[in-house]
Amino acid sequence: MLARYNRNNILDNRGEISYEKLIENNPNCHAYLYEISKMTEGKKDKVPCSY
Repeated sequence: MLARYNRNNILDNRGEISYEKLIENNPNCHAYLYEISKMTEGKKDKVPCSY
């Protein structure tokens, strides 16, 4: 039970997902983090490319 608690303990002090804890506690988990300018509201609402 302790191993499962440690594996699932991925929240920071504010209750948000800590990506550092996620990677540390679950090394086989692949998480993709994208930084975008806004959230889309539909298929026709495109996010501009920034590279």
